[in-house]
Order: sequence, then C-alpha cells, then structure tokens
Amino acid sequence: MGPSPVPYFGHGWPRNCREQLARLPSGNLARFLISLYFTVLVDQAMHAHFREQYPRFESLTRYPKFCHGLSQFQHNPRGILLGPVEQGVITSQECSICCRPEWSCSSLTSPSSSTSTCPR
Repeated sequence: MGPSPVPYFGHGWPRNCREQLARLPSGNLARFLISLYFTVLVDQAMHAHFREQYPRFESLTRYPKFCHGLSQFQHNPRGILLGPVEQGVITSQECSICCRPEWSCSSLTSPSSSTSTCPR
C-alpha cells in the first residue's frame, strides 16, 4: 500500500471555508485553524528554503497544501485565518487569544486532573 495522498485545499477557501469548517466541532475551531496555519507555513518554508531536503520532509510529514490552480500556486497561509474571520466563522480575537503563551499553557489541563499539560 503506497503513501496516502497529500491533502490539497484552498481552491475556494475565501468563498466557502464556512461550509468546509462546518464539519468540525466549533469549540476548538480557532486552535485548529492556528495549528493548520503553522503546519502550512512550515511546509512552505521547508519547500522554499530547504528544497534539496524537501522530498524527504514531505514523505515524512504529508502536510496539507494550501493552494489554488493545479496545486502549483501556493496561497499565503494568512488566508487560512483571514477567510474564516471575514466570513464570521471565528473572530480575530479568538485567534489572538489562542496565540498567547499564558492561554496556551495555563488553560490546557488534563481531562482527569486540574494540572497543566504544558511542557515546561
């Protein structure tokens, strides 16, 4: 069995991200989008700056591609966050709260305890 295909998205993201995101639980939507943003950003940075090592990186990570056209034109990853904010799916405040270090560590607790799961 060969490797799974790399997921491509972004073709209609500015217009239809609301429909695509409706399948996800809304409680963690901002965290999901922030994670997706950084995943795509890392993938694009590796492709741009470490092209020789990129095929190995891509085979290990299988990160999604945020693109348009025939997968050859990469979108700016900021669109992953801008589209949902512009369509009212999330607010810019929700995104900024997710990026605060104190929110990331002090708010993450184990389901069975009240201790932080943030690595120190």
